[in-house]
Amino acid sequence: MQASSKLWREICRVKKQTSGLFHYFGGNLRRRRYDIERAQNVTVLEGQCGPQREMAVVLLFQPDGLLDSSLLTLTELNALGIGCVVVSNAPLSLDDRNALLQHSYLVIERPNVGYDFGGYREGVLTLMARKLPIDALYLMNDSIWFPVHDAKDTIAACRATNADLYGLHMSTVSRHKSRSYVQSYFLRFSHKILSSKSFMRYWEKLHLIDNKSTVVRYHEWHLAQYFIKRGFSIDALVHSRDLISTIMNITDADEMRLMLEHQSAICPKEAKYIRPVLARSKDALEARDRLMDDIKARKIFVTLTTVHPILLLRMKLPFLKKMRRGDFASQRAALIVLGLTKGFNPAVRAEIANWDSRRPEYRDTVKLASL
Repeated sequence: MQASSKLWREICRVKKQTSGLFHYFGGNLRRRRYDIERAQNVTVLEGQCGPQREMAVVLLFQPDGLLDSSLLTLTELNALGIGCVVVSNAPLSLDDRNALLQHSYLVIERPNVGYDFGGYREGVLTLMARKLPIDALYLMNDSIWFPVHDAKDTIAACRATNADLYGLHMSTVSRHKSRSYVQSYFLRFSHKILSSKSFMRYWEKLHLIDNKSTVVRYHEWHLAQYFIKRGFSIDALVHSRDLISTIMNITDADEMRLMLEHQSAICPKEAKYIRPVLARSKDALEARDRLMDDIKARKIFVTLTTVHPILLLRMKLPFLKKMRRGDFASQRAALIVLGLTKGFNPAVRAEIANWDSRRPEYRDTVKLASL
């Protein structure tokens, strides 16, 4: 039975790799066709804001209408002296287009070819073709609420770093613990990278992949490695090790219990480690200490962005993921039930309050978080 299970996993792995290669090489042909048809399919409009020495490509995919939090992002960036190029992977209504033009240097509408990296590519190629003097370039997308409070401290950290490629969150590929990459929902490229030939070569030759898991595998994971191999440095505001140190410094047993029970509820694989230890420990702090080897080995608290919101707030994370998956919905429910959104920007707070209201299990999720 065990042997057949291993064989099945190996078959699935090979199948996934083969499918990934198909999507990857298909992305090369898709890019060539996209570039041939680019002039007729892509619309570029001049906004009301001029260019700055720091620029940001802000990628949107909001087919149901522009979110207030997206205008918040643009407003915060403009206030900090960062010019904005908005790239929409979905058609914009007249009202939404006009609202974006008020906060942007350029507004670009394009077909959703290549997902976020395809949109990033369009923004980069359009902006860099203008030969503007740019000291730093940010790439960010609307898969996160940013900023939840304000962007000042985050942008200050970006400007203070010596890293050539900087982001909000550094992760490691699960099968390759030594291979680090920066999460692609927020990236900052230094002038050193921007002035190199390798920067434009990366984006010009980027395959436009129309499969999300393959995009992650071949673009998000590989982007950092591409620049590391060419002598550039990478870093991020938050690393996985910061999560471990924050957990180690928790002194409130009730808070620790919330965090452990949250992990058990959202991840059955982690629950098999947590629940037996929690049951035989006098309190959650003792359970945490007993589980510390598993935490350090990343068997527990594996995914930083899905942990209990108390942990995220203790780490002072300036963003939250918008994914509608159950683990993220549980996180948002905990935010609401515990009243942790009170200090958030009103636009972000309002969206979080209603984000999961259409989910059939929404009431059960909120009830679970309130226990």
